[in-house]
This record gives sequence, C-alpha cells and structure tokens, in this order.
Amino acid sequence: MKTTRRWISLAALMLGLFVPLPLAAQGAGGYPAKPGEVILKLKHGASAHDRDAILTDLGATNITELPSIGAEKLRVTKRSVDEAIARYRKHPKVDFIEPNYLYEVVSTTPNDPEFSRLWGLLNTGQTGGLPGADIDATFAWDVFTGSNDVLIAITDTGIDWTHPDLAANVFVNPNEIPNNNIDDDHNGFIDDVRGWDFVNHDNNPMDDHFHGTHVSGTIGAIGNNGIGVAGVNWHVKLLACKFLDAVRQRLDRRCRQRHQLRGDDAARVINASWGGGGPSEALRLAIQAAGDSGVVFVAAAGNPGQNTDFNPNYPSAYDLPNIVAVAATDDSDRLAGFSNYGQVSVDLAAPGVNVYSTMPGGYGYLSGTSMATPHVAGALGLIFGRFPGISALDAQGAAAARRGCRAVARGPGPHQRSAQRIHARSRSRIRSRPTRSSTSRPSMPTGPG
Repeated sequence: MKTTRRWISLAALMLGLFVPLPLAAQGAGGYPAKPGEVILKLKHGASAHDRDAILTDLGATNITELPSIGAEKLRVTKRSVDEAIARYRKHPKVDFIEPNYLYEVVSTTPNDPEFSRLWGLLNTGQTGGLPGADIDATFAWDVFTGSNDVLIAITDTGIDWTHPDLAANVFVNPNEIPNNNIDDDHNGFIDDVRGWDFVNHDNNPMDDHFHGTHVSGTIGAIGNNGIGVAGVNWHVKLLACKFLDAVRQRLDRRCRQRHQLRGDDAARVINASWGGGGPSEALRLAIQAAGDSGVVFVAAAGNPGQNTDFNPNYPSAYDLPNIVAVAATDDSDRLAGFSNYGQVSVDLAAPGVNVYSTMPGGYGYLSGTSMATPHVAGALGLIFGRFPGISALDAQGAAAARRGCRAVARGPGPHQRSAQRIHARSRSRIRSRPTRSSTSRPSMPTGPG
C-alpha cells in the first residue's frame, strides 16, 4: 500500500507540474517556463505568518499544492518571476523558489525513411485516421528498443532471411555447424542454422510467399539503420519455422508439435498469424506444452468478421492461458470490418489495416488479423527483453493494460466488447480472461489469419 501511495503521489506531482509548451516563456538559464508562475517551498519551521507575508509581497495566489514535496505552485502578480526568485532565493524562511519549468513529452523515432508509413507504431493522422490510434511504440523506445537475447518463433511461410532490413535479426543457430550434414545440437534437425522448412523438409526456411516476411518485419525489422522500416523490436532474434507453403496451406503438423528448435525454453513468444480448421487436440496440447515452458502463443483472431464466442477460430479460440487472441483495428481505432471479435475468445486488438512492412525483396502493404498479431508479439518481445525474469502471465498482462486504455474492438451488438488496443509502453497487469470452451461450439473454418 505504501508503494502504491508513493507512485500515486509521484504521478500527482508530475501532473501538477506539467503544462503545455505553447505557453512557454524563458526561465532561469533560458529554459522554457510558465509565465507568472513559481514553485515555492518554505523551510521547516516557517510559520503561516511567514508564508502570508511572502505571498502578499509577491501578490501571489495558490494554484495547487504539491504535498509530496511540501511545496506549492503560485501565480505571482506584483513582481516578475525573475524578481520574485531574486528576492526570495536566499530568504531565511525559503527552502527554494524556482520557475514553473515546462517539460515536453519525448519520444524516440528511428531514422528509417519509411517509418512515417507505420501508422500502427506512430499515428499522427498521416493516413487520415485518428492521431494516437497506435501502440505507442515511440514511447516504449524511449526506455528500450529490444534485445538480441529474445527469440520469437515465426510459424508461417518462412522468412526472407537475406532481406537487408531483417538479416541481422534472423536467428542463426550457434550450436550447429553449417553444411556438415550432422545434427550437431542433437535436436532432430540436421544443419538447422536458420530454422526449419517443414514444407520441403529441409534447412532453408526461405519465404516463397510473402506473408511470413511481412509478419517478421512488424515484429523485428532492424530499427534506426537508415533503410526501410522499423519493427516493434529494433533488436530481436526471429526464428523461422516454415510450415505454410506458397498458397499458405498447412502441410505438416510437426511445426505445431515443436515450436522451437533449440529446446523447451528457447522461444519466449510464438507468432501464429494463421488459423482455420477444426479443434485439433494435438495442436491444443502442443500449445499447452509451450505454455508450460513459459511461452506465449500469440494467435490471429481470424478474418471473417464473426463473433468467435459462437463461431470459434482455431487456434486462437482454445481455452489456454498462454494464448493471446488478436483482433485487428484500423487507423481510426475502429474494429476492422473483416476482423473477428468476441468478448470471451478475443483478448487484444492491434493495428491490422494497411500495415506496411518487409516483403521478399522489398516492402508492401497487407491487411488482416495476421498483421495485427505481430504488433502484439513484438510488444511482448520488448517486455521479455526489458524484464528477462518476468513470467509469461505477467508479460501478457503488461502488454494488455495501460492507464486510460479504452476498449476499441467492438462487435455489432451491444455490450460485445472484444478487446483493448495494445500499447507497447504498458506495464500494468490485466485481469484474468474469462473461461471459454474450446470444444462446446461448432467450428467454422476461417482460413489463415
């Protein structure tokens, strides 16, 4: 409780001091300050009479108390701010008196030339949408831009691991000697240097479609490298697990049974921008096993625009605590028309309309819950990198909650709130999701997410 009060007091202090920059004047040292305002703190033992005398001399009135530091913010009318400070800076009853300095929000933006296209990371209204309808990535980057110690598995059509905006962030297995035709790390895959191709049963998970490369760029395109775009993580390791072919059809269950290639505790996050088909118990058990190892499974909610509480989309609809089911929003913070939703079966919403990212040999736009999902997976990557010891459950909560976050993904009926838009800078916990059934309702195939 003491810790909570301390943070509340700090927040109140910060809010009490913060004012917009357009009203700035010049304070001491040339720093911007609020005209006609000072912060005054009296010394311990100063009386009410002492305070009244100072305020009368300055023609000052109280604007607000700052109880956490024992000071107050004053508006002065008889003297200028500089005069007030010069007069009372060394007064025996005054601890300090200073201008009400102004501070501005600082956010980190990369130098990647196509960054302005990424409205999902920073929405200034550049696409005609609602400014601020984004995941607040730039604010997160003020604190942390990612870690190469975080591994995110991309279960998809592969990755163009030669792409200049991805290559340095694609996982390279340090325990495998390339091209010696030996399973050096004894994980069952020979020469799995950059992941595995479960479609062609070889060690070259090159993307022969474009979907997996696009997803990978949103999660982990190299940031601030002066080319192309930036991912939610500027630094991360992307593990290519190719099990969708060029027409995005699942051909092999082994990838679903074995989501990482370096051991049970390797990948912290699995990105699953796909879905459809019936409720497979084998797949559910594989995801559950991943959860038991502390892995978060981020799954696309699907694109038919249906309520998945009644028309489940798998794997996102399995009732497992490590699944984060993701709906898609547009640049105006509205649920995308194609996006599935569900009060029970969908957890979060993220940008998924006209998302610009890496493509084999270049860049391009795609839409879908498939595009929303990597925004969430990327945010989880930041959290795991910043707090390596955090549990999967707490990481999911941190990705989902923030002060003032509002529900945006709604179904067509009343009270059918689907999810909250994710914010990369969030740190709070979210309440446990309601229990949902993975088998009691009929399946309706939705196709890849």
